[in-house]
Amino acid sequence: MPLNDHVNGEAVLAEYSAVRAEIEQLNGQIFSVLSGSLALDLSVLGWLFGGPGDPRARYFLPTVGILFLMAGNYILLNRNRGAHRLALFQKHFVEPRLPDICWGRVYFEYRTRYSETSKTWAKKRLESMAERLANSGSWVLVGASALNIVILAILGLAPYFASSPAVVDRAQLANFVVASALVASEVFLLPFMTDYKKVEEIMKGLAKEAGLTPPQS
Repeated sequence: MPLNDHVNGEAVLAEYSAVRAEIEQLNGQIFSVLSGSLALDLSVLGWLFGGPGDPRARYFLPTVGILFLMAGNYILLNRNRGAHRLALFQKHFVEPRLPDICWGRVYFEYRTRYSETSKTWAKKRLESMAERLANSGSWVLVGASALNIVILAILGLAPYFASSPAVVDRAQLANFVVASALVASEVFLLPFMTDYKKVEEIMKGLAKEAGLTPPQS
């Protein structure tokens, strides 16, 4: 039976309130994950440089920091994906039954039009970071990981600038390669984890099956 035949305004409004509250909770978790991941990485780097002796003896620590940052990034992206699913549910299932509520429709339409104003890839990326908390937070964590790579490179190359001849440390080299591969994989996966077109297609299909007319996007 189409949902539009018997609309219980109070029930739909309660559902809207629950969805909005859950979205706000997920957004709050994004802030916590972002700050927590950075704090863990800074603690690891503090141990690297603040510990006794030569920091090169603790060469593995920046890679540990990268693992913390990656874990935080994937949790952050997971929370953002959940928030987007809820927002799309609101757009296609709640707002068609409550015409006076339009947050979901306006939010996604604004985002679409905003991205269309940018012509170059670099400008789109910068404006996306400015507009989207999770995307910008993800790139902040990737940037912190890249800084760890720079630290690894500096520590690893330092012996080659000394007066005495340096010997290639295979363990350090393997560590550097693994750390670089981790960051590269993260950069590669980010666009896929922030693409919500399939999610919206499924929501539209479910809305049609339920007898709702999805809003134009």
